[in-house]
Amino acid sequence: MEGAEPLLARGSFLVEGNDLLHRTLPDGIATYPSPSLGDRKIDGSSVPWGSVVQGVHLGNGWLELENKTYLPMRIRGMRAVREMADDRMSPMSPDGSPCDDGIAQHDRGSSWNALAGQTRNEYAPLPLTEESTMDLSTTSNHTVLDVKPESISEPKVESKLEAAKLELMSEPKPEPMSFVEESAGPVPVEIAVPPTPSALKGRAEGESLDVLQFSAPIYFVEESEGKLRIDIMRMGSCKGKCSARWETEDGSAEAGFSYHAASGEVNFDDGQHLAAIEVYIIQSDTWAATLEFKLRLSQPGNCELGLFLKMCRVKLIDGDFFPTNKYGDLIKQGSHGIASIPQFSLILEFIKMNFEIRGVRWKTYLTLVLDQMQNLYFYFMLHVTVYFTDVLFADDPKTVSFVPGIETSLLVPDDRAASAVVLAVLYNLPMVVIHVWDYLKIDIDLDGTIRNYLRGSLFRKYLNYSESSREQVQGSEMQAAMMDDVRTASESYTNMLSILRIMGRLLII
Repeated sequence: MEGAEPLLARGSFLVEGNDLLHRTLPDGIATYPSPSLGDRKIDGSSVPWGSVVQGVHLGNGWLELENKTYLPMRIRGMRAVREMADDRMSPMSPDGSPCDDGIAQHDRGSSWNALAGQTRNEYAPLPLTEESTMDLSTTSNHTVLDVKPESISEPKVESKLEAAKLELMSEPKPEPMSFVEESAGPVPVEIAVPPTPSALKGRAEGESLDVLQFSAPIYFVEESEGKLRIDIMRMGSCKGKCSARWETEDGSAEAGFSYHAASGEVNFDDGQHLAAIEVYIIQSDTWAATLEFKLRLSQPGNCELGLFLKMCRVKLIDGDFFPTNKYGDLIKQGSHGIASIPQFSLILEFIKMNFEIRGVRWKTYLTLVLDQMQNLYFYFMLHVTVYFTDVLFADDPKTVSFVPGIETSLLVPDDRAASAVVLAVLYNLPMVVIHVWDYLKIDIDLDGTIRNYLRGSLFRKYLNYSESSREQVQGSEMQAAMMDDVRTASESYTNMLSILRIMGRLLII
């Protein structure tokens, strides 16, 4: 009958849960004043695990108890309360009279049980015929329908298994899922635009679109070559024109440092199956690791992009010697040639290489300048000692030259006490600045910047070794170089800055 509310069956329910819920909620399930998790729980009111309660399943994931409180049927996606006796209970027998034990005992093949077995988690309204007779009475907030079971139109279901199959068949089929390839940056949204009739000229009706993709997944280029030529291939009938956008994308190699960023559009004419693009490489004489960047196709026009080869990787092979190419000829001679390299010149080349590491140049200049603050403070303290004896505490104040060429007597004319206060401020203020610099020096971590670069570069070099090179260099030797030799090299750079600071103090003395 139109306008009637669904039949809500009352039954017995087991507060069961699982081991995880038992551990997280040892006191059981809290009750709520309304069927909403947004409401405040009723303090001190919970149903222990293993309890059997009487209530009405509202069909929205909530169970209404006899005291007009509510229990959630699922907690954190896990079933916490289930119906007893075949997971389906009813407070009424098929003739409409309540059972003594609250559990309706029915013939498993009856129409009542067939309807009850169609669904396990929802209470759907029972289908009625025109001859159905019912008594509508309102109790609480629910309308209870007293329906004669003889008037129920019995579906032709032989078992609960068949009922479940019918339910699954009646559910709408899910739409196919689409997968998006992971990317380090934001993924551009591509809108497929149907090709215009002019673009489809020469293509038979129903013929599939051509596929554009790179000719290889990985390309190799030496830094000395200066540029890289990459082929884009077209697969299909090659009828009509098609196009696609392409662009470079940073990896371990960054645009502006290792290569020039580039982008554009590649166009194919009718019958053309191959096109080429070029990317220019930045040359450098300093040693670096094997780096890589990516190229990506997008925005296809009158074509499709390859599933995997719409993106390719480019490896930049650096053939420079460590630290620079200045003594490359001697390094080629082996140990004998390396031993003949002047040590001081080798150190200068190592400094030159470090200046090419991102962040090392400005950190070095900052360290050189602010390290001299300690020397300036030392110079100031020497003159303060003289100022105490010759000016501040002298009966006949003389002059002291804090700055060469400028003579200074009392800092506040004719006032020794005020001069002493000003001197105290000048005495303590540089200490604050020096302590702040010592903290910042740890934070910028010049030594760690160089060490991380050298270790990462060595590891990338080793990963790109050929089989013959890996046979000549043992893994233990590479590990010792990364742990010990790299630390020695980075510390030698920072120790040189410390030597310059000491030399500045010697000049003051």
